[in-house]
Amino acid sequence: MLLGMRLKEVRKSKGYTQNDLAQKIGVSKVTICGYESGKRVPSLDTFVQLLDILEVEPNYLLGRDTLIGEDISEYRIKVSREDIKILKEIRNNPIVYNRFLDNTRGIINFIERKIK
Repeated sequence: MLLGMRLKEVRKSKGYTQNDLAQKIGVSKVTICGYESGKRVPSLDTFVQLLDILEVEPNYLLGRDTLIGEDISEYRIKVSREDIKILKEIRNNPIVYNRFLDNTRGIINFIERKIK
């Protein structure tokens, strides 16, 4: 779950341990671990506390942040930071990049078979 990954990322960047954060919002360390692993979802009140303590925007934790926004007629394109990282890495490898251009669906199928 993106919320968990980003919560962990922000918590660490602020220098908090799971226990530190748990104490600040009045839950157990196990609860924070559950949020970060995606096994638990914070209540709305807890989510707001996390936003305040970690000084982060809700859209970032929810994975709704937009790096690129382009309005073209009736649709909108949005790309997250994680997607930009992946695209940059692919672009930095000319062989992989060219294979993606030539056969995008085939490369995706190949990756899916490898990770299963």
